[in-house]
Amino acid sequence: MPFLATSAVDWSKVSELAFAAILALVVGAVLQWWLLRDQKRFQKGMLDRQLEFMERLERERSERDAKADAERIAADRKIRIREHFLSGISTIAQYDTDSPGCEQAMRLLDYYSSLAFTEDDPELFHLLNTVMTAEIRKKIEDIQAKKQEIYVSAVAARSHIQAMLKDYHMQRKGLVSK
Repeated sequence: MPFLATSAVDWSKVSELAFAAILALVVGAVLQWWLLRDQKRFQKGMLDRQLEFMERLERERSERDAKADAERIAADRKIRIREHFLSGISTIAQYDTDSPGCEQAMRLLDYYSSLAFTEDDPELFHLLNTVMTAEIRKKIEDIQAKKQEIYVSAVAARSHIQAMLKDYHMQRKGLVSK
């Protein structure tokens, strides 16, 4: 220990160096804490944005799926209605073949006429026109002439079909633009 005894230690320099070292450690620790905190905020922000993006994608996919489901359901409904409608047209034709212009055929024609109006599909009216035989048309004209309140939908459908056919033929002749 001769070194300690012989050398003069300048304690003020040692304390300054120690203070500077401690200060450097504290500043370094604060900077490191600051950087870690900012890094965590950045990572949290990135995770939040990714989560928002994923939620938006999921929401858009759900909306797209819901829209596709609604379109598929509407298409299936339209197919079922047409199947039902064609079955009814067939039944009307059978009744009318057995007994032209019979009451059952007229009742069914009235029902399917109301269905055609409800669906507002021109094809259904064209199908109705196929079973409106001369006898059925005559009965409808008699009902219109007498202003009777029976088979109201069938009478309205006949008028609608006449207007549709008139427009169609006028367009074919080039007299009316679409």
